[in-house]
Amino acid sequence: KEKGLVAYYNGVRIFIPASQIDTKYVEDKQSLVGKTLTVRLIDFSRENLSKIVASRKVILEETKAKKEAEALHEGDVVKAEIKRFTKFGAFAEINGIDGLIHLSQISWKHINSCDEVLKIGEIVDVKILSLNKDEKKLSLSIKALTPEPWSIIDQKYAVNSAVLGKVVRINDFGAFVELEPGIDGLVHISKISHDHIKHPSEVLRIGEEVKCII
Repeated sequence: KEKGLVAYYNGVRIFIPASQIDTKYVEDKQSLVGKTLTVRLIDFSRENLSKIVASRKVILEETKAKKEAEALHEGDVVKAEIKRFTKFGAFAEINGIDGLIHLSQISWKHINSCDEVLKIGEIVDVKILSLNKDEKKLSLSIKALTPEPWSIIDQKYAVNSAVLGKVVRINDFGAFVELEPGIDGLVHISKISHDHIKHPSEVLRIGEEVKCII
Protein backbone atom coordinates (compact mmCIF):
# COMPACT_ATOMS: atom_id res chain seq x y z
CA LYS A 1 0.00 0.00 0.00
CA GLU A 2 1.39 3.38 -0.97
CA LYS A 3 1.99 5.88 1.83
CA GLY A 4 0.36 8.99 0.52
CA LEU A 5 -2.34 10.11 -1.86
CA VAL A 6 -3.14 9.15 -5.43
CA ALA A 7 -4.73 11.91 -7.49
CA TYR A 8 -5.59 12.44 -11.16
CA TYR A 9 -5.14 15.45 -13.41
CA ASN A 10 -6.79 15.16 -16.82
CA GLY A 11 -6.58 11.41 -16.47
CA VAL A 12 -2.89 11.38 -15.53
CA ARG A 13 -2.05 9.63 -12.27
CA ILE A 14 -0.14 11.72 -9.72
CA PHE A 15 1.29 10.49 -6.41
CA ILE A 16 1.58 12.81 -3.40
CA PRO A 17 3.80 11.27 -0.68
CA ALA A 18 2.54 11.56 2.90
CA SER A 19 5.44 13.87 3.76
CA GLN A 20 4.37 16.26 0.97
CA ILE A 21 0.68 16.56 1.78
CA ASP A 22 0.97 19.32 4.38
CA THR A 23 3.52 21.21 6.45
CA LYS A 24 2.70 18.81 9.28
CA TYR A 25 1.96 15.09 9.17
CA VAL A 26 -1.60 14.27 8.10
CA GLU A 27 -2.93 11.29 10.04
CA ASP A 28 -6.40 11.18 8.45
CA LYS A 29 -5.63 10.94 4.74
CA GLN A 30 -9.09 9.54 4.06
CA SER A 31 -10.60 12.98 4.79
CA LEU A 32 -8.88 14.32 1.65
CA VAL A 33 -10.48 11.81 -0.70
CA GLY A 34 -12.65 13.62 -3.25
CA LYS A 35 -11.05 17.01 -2.60
CA THR A 36 -9.18 19.05 -5.21
CA LEU A 37 -5.65 20.02 -4.12
CA THR A 38 -3.22 22.48 -5.64
CA VAL A 39 0.17 20.78 -5.99
CA ARG A 40 3.52 21.24 -7.69
CA LEU A 41 5.24 18.51 -9.67
CA ILE A 42 8.57 17.66 -8.04
CA ASP A 43 9.55 14.48 -9.89
CA PHE A 44 8.41 13.38 -13.31
CA SER A 45 9.55 12.37 -16.75
CA ARG A 46 7.62 12.92 -19.96
CA GLU A 47 8.93 9.57 -21.12
CA ASN A 48 7.41 7.81 -18.10
CA LEU A 49 4.14 9.45 -17.07
CA SER A 50 3.27 6.54 -14.77
CA LYS A 51 5.63 7.91 -12.11
CA ILE A 52 4.71 11.51 -11.39
CA VAL A 53 5.31 12.83 -7.89
CA ALA A 54 3.85 16.08 -6.59
CA SER A 55 3.94 18.19 -3.45
CA ARG A 56 1.35 20.36 -1.75
CA LYS A 57 3.72 21.11 1.13
CA VAL A 58 6.09 23.31 -0.90
CA ILE A 59 3.20 25.55 -1.99
CA LEU A 60 1.92 25.89 1.60
CA GLU A 61 5.43 26.75 2.84
CA GLU A 62 5.88 29.42 0.16
CA THR A 63 2.49 30.95 0.94
CA LYS A 64 3.30 31.05 4.65
CA ALA A 65 6.72 32.63 4.01
CA LYS A 66 5.12 35.26 1.75
CA LYS A 67 2.55 36.20 4.40
CA GLU A 68 5.25 36.43 7.06
CA ALA A 69 7.42 38.57 4.78
CA GLU A 70 4.51 40.92 4.13
CA ALA A 71 4.00 41.31 7.89
CA LEU A 72 7.53 42.68 8.31
CA HIS A 73 8.33 46.37 7.99
CA GLU A 74 11.39 48.58 8.09
CA GLY A 75 12.12 49.63 11.65
CA ASP A 76 10.54 46.53 13.22
CA VAL A 77 12.41 44.91 16.10
CA VAL A 78 12.11 41.12 15.92
CA LYS A 79 13.83 37.98 17.14
CA ALA A 80 16.13 36.15 14.74
CA GLU A 81 18.09 32.90 14.87
CA ILE A 82 21.74 33.04 13.81
CA LYS A 83 22.17 30.47 11.03
CA ARG A 84 25.60 30.89 9.41
CA PHE A 85 28.61 33.16 9.19
CA THR A 86 30.41 34.70 6.23
CA LYS A 87 33.39 37.04 6.00
CA PHE A 88 31.08 40.03 5.64
CA GLY A 89 28.44 39.21 8.24
CA ALA A 90 25.98 36.76 9.74
CA PHE A 91 22.81 35.36 8.21
CA ALA A 92 19.87 35.15 10.59
CA GLU A 93 16.42 33.65 10.05
CA ILE A 94 13.14 35.38 10.89
CA ASN A 95 10.12 33.09 10.49
CA GLY A 96 11.82 31.19 7.67
CA ILE A 97 13.18 34.31 5.96
CA ASP A 98 16.93 34.92 5.73
CA GLY A 99 18.36 38.30 6.67
CA LEU A 100 21.91 39.62 6.69
CA ILE A 101 23.51 41.27 9.69
CA HIS A 102 26.52 42.98 8.16
CA LEU A 103 29.73 42.81 10.17
CA SER A 104 29.49 46.56 10.75
CA GLN A 105 25.98 46.17 12.19
CA ILE A 106 26.78 43.55 14.81
CA SER A 107 28.48 45.69 17.45
CA TRP A 108 29.70 49.21 18.11
CA LYS A 109 32.97 47.50 18.92
CA HIS A 110 35.25 46.78 15.97
CA ILE A 111 35.23 43.04 15.28
CA ASN A 112 37.06 40.98 12.67
CA SER A 113 34.68 38.02 12.56
CA CYS A 114 31.13 37.20 13.61
CA ASP A 115 32.12 34.42 16.01
CA GLU A 116 33.78 36.95 18.29
CA VAL A 117 30.33 37.93 19.60
CA LEU A 118 27.76 35.54 18.06
CA LYS A 119 27.03 31.82 18.13
CA ILE A 120 25.26 29.63 15.57
CA GLY A 121 21.74 28.87 16.83
CA GLU A 122 21.66 31.91 19.11
CA ILE A 123 18.41 33.93 19.24
CA VAL A 124 19.03 37.67 19.08
CA ASP A 125 16.95 40.84 18.86
CA VAL A 126 17.48 42.66 15.57
CA LYS A 127 16.14 45.78 13.90
CA ILE A 128 15.07 45.62 10.26
CA LEU A 129 17.04 48.31 8.42
CA SER A 130 15.64 47.55 4.98
CA LEU A 131 13.74 44.82 3.18
CA ASN A 132 12.94 43.72 -0.33
CA LYS A 133 9.74 41.70 -0.15
CA ASP A 134 9.92 40.57 -3.77
CA GLU A 135 13.37 39.06 -3.32
CA LYS A 136 12.79 38.19 0.35
CA LYS A 137 15.97 40.00 1.41
CA LEU A 138 16.38 41.64 4.79
CA SER A 139 19.10 43.91 6.09
CA LEU A 140 19.33 43.63 9.87
CA SER A 141 21.17 45.31 12.74
CA ILE A 142 21.96 44.38 16.32
CA LYS A 143 23.89 47.49 17.23
CA ALA A 144 21.01 49.77 16.17
CA LEU A 145 19.17 48.61 19.29
CA THR A 146 21.74 50.21 21.58
CA PRO A 147 22.71 53.90 21.71
CA GLU A 148 25.83 55.05 19.89
CA PRO A 149 28.40 54.99 22.74
CA TRP A 150 29.86 58.43 22.03
CA SER A 151 26.39 60.06 22.14
CA ILE A 152 26.12 59.41 25.89
CA ILE A 153 29.79 59.45 26.84
CA ASP A 154 29.48 62.62 28.94
CA GLN A 155 26.89 60.84 31.10
CA LYS A 156 29.26 57.99 31.90
CA TYR A 157 32.78 59.38 31.99
CA ALA A 158 34.11 62.54 33.61
CA VAL A 159 37.51 64.19 33.30
CA ASN A 160 39.91 63.04 36.06
CA SER A 161 37.79 59.97 36.85
CA ALA A 162 39.47 56.59 37.27
CA VAL A 163 38.37 53.87 34.84
CA LEU A 164 39.21 50.24 34.15
CA GLY A 165 39.89 49.26 30.56
CA LYS A 166 41.48 46.63 28.35
CA VAL A 167 44.47 47.24 26.10
CA VAL A 168 43.29 46.52 22.55
CA ARG A 169 45.98 48.07 20.32
CA ILE A 170 49.58 49.17 20.73
CA ASN A 171 51.62 51.35 18.41
CA ASP A 172 54.77 53.44 18.58
CA PHE A 173 53.20 56.48 20.23
CA GLY A 174 50.93 54.81 22.78
CA ALA A 175 48.29 52.25 23.60
CA PHE A 176 44.54 52.22 22.98
CA VAL A 177 42.45 51.11 25.92
CA GLU A 178 38.86 49.94 25.44
CA LEU A 179 36.50 51.13 28.16
CA GLU A 180 33.46 49.49 26.56
CA PRO A 181 32.51 48.30 23.07
CA GLY A 182 32.95 51.28 20.77
CA ILE A 183 34.80 53.48 23.28
CA ASP A 184 38.60 53.46 23.04
CA GLY A 185 40.94 55.91 24.70
CA LEU A 186 44.55 56.69 23.87
CA VAL A 187 47.21 56.46 26.56
CA HIS A 188 50.13 58.36 25.07
CA ILE A 189 53.55 56.80 25.55
CA SER A 190 54.49 59.72 27.81
CA LYS A 191 51.54 58.85 30.09
CA ILE A 192 52.15 55.13 30.43
CA SER A 193 54.96 55.04 32.99
CA HIS A 194 56.96 57.33 35.25
CA ASP A 195 60.05 55.63 33.84
CA HIS A 196 61.28 56.50 30.36
CA ILE A 197 60.25 53.81 27.86
CA LYS A 198 61.05 53.49 24.17
CA HIS A 199 57.91 51.56 23.27
CA PRO A 200 54.55 50.91 25.01
CA SER A 201 55.03 47.14 24.66
CA GLU A 202 57.77 47.35 27.30
CA VAL A 203 55.04 47.94 29.88
CA LEU A 204 51.71 46.88 28.37
CA ARG A 205 50.39 43.88 26.47
CA ILE A 206 47.26 43.29 24.37
CA GLY A 207 44.34 42.04 26.48
CA GLU A 208 45.74 43.40 29.75
CA GLU A 209 43.34 45.22 32.05
CA VAL A 210 44.62 48.55 33.30
CA LYS A 211 43.39 51.37 35.46
CA CYS A 212 43.56 54.82 33.83
CA ILE A 213 42.64 58.40 34.58
CA ILE A 214 40.63 60.31 31.96
